[in-house]
Amino acid sequence: MKKVEKDGKIAVLVSDNFGAGWSTGCPNYKETLCMDAEIVQAVIDKNIDKAIIIAREKCGYPSRTKAIKLAVKWVSKGFIFEINEYDGKEYIHVISSLECMIA
Repeated sequence: MKKVEKDGKIAVLVSDNFGAGWSTGCPNYKETLCMDAEIVQAVIDKNIDKAIIIAREKCGYPSRTKAIKLAVKWVSKGFIFEINEYDGKEYIHVISSLECMIA
């Protein structure tokens, strides 16, 4: 999957309002929804309708309400992170900058 990179950081989408999460509501496509270059670029360009169309084509998801308040956050390339959610609002939690393997 192609990602948007700038200054050694990767763009990650999160829902910036309460009510409905963006990627946390769809575990099978979480990585695509939060980092796919086409979806991210549409959000950067402030074209939420295009972001939704691309997300639906790639993932069969989401509804418009989940995309209304998307924010682009930047995570250093190679860092391990997770997206946590509280009542639909998503937060990035950086776990580590170490390269590791999981069995």
